[in-house]
Amino acid sequence: MHNHSSVSTLRRPAAAILGASTLLALAALAHHPGGMVPPATAHDGLVQIDALAGPLQAMHGAMIALYVLLAGCHAVFAGLLGARRPPVLLAMTAYLAGCGLICGAALLDGFVTPQLAHLYVLAPEPRALQVNVTLAAISVGIQVLTKAGLLSMSLALVAFGWALATGAPRRRGLATLAVAAGVLPACFMLLNAIRIGPSNLVALFAPQVAWHAGMAWMLYEKKAARRLLQDHAMAP
Repeated sequence: MHNHSSVSTLRRPAAAILGASTLLALAALAHHPGGMVPPATAHDGLVQIDALAGPLQAMHGAMIALYVLLAGCHAVFAGLLGARRPPVLLAMTAYLAGCGLICGAALLDGFVTPQLAHLYVLAPEPRALQVNVTLAAISVGIQVLTKAGLLSMSLALVAFGWALATGAPRRRGLATLAVAAGVLPACFMLLNAIRIGPSNLVALFAPQVAWHAGMAWMLYEKKAARRLLQDHAMAP
């Protein structure tokens, strides 16, 4: 009963945090620092990155904090579904892995890249060229981590859909929403050789917004949450 009580106490705060975090994440993604023009020299590229260091650190630091909050909200939801059930375990493992990968990309993009640029912003052009090669390698790493993180989250949403569709009571509408929110971004990334940037990152995150809305309603709505707790929390 202790687990039931903990989830019951946390579910409405989690619903509110989930809604606020989702909106703030969208706002942060939409206001990703930009405005860079193709540099004439390698040194000019370092100067541009160094000039954006403050906004980059603020935006990516906020994103890391928001993903930590989103992970916590999903953990509360997992408790509602029955954290010991195999599809729920898979969902939370994949979601936490996805958050970790994306936070790793955010650390590289928001902190490592601008600090490296700052260290060599006054370097001569030959040295600046070498640093730009390193920054290009880091950029590849950011792309790989971001895509892997998004794919891992897609797997998590499909697993949450599986848990909702096979439990009692079945929530087929929310299950369908979870699966769609996971499958659509994954298919888009796998079928298109895209470079993840602020604009398409917002588009890839958008299906998760719909899922978060459904999940927040399930967390907030007392009768639905009570039924799920009764039927799932003690399931194997």
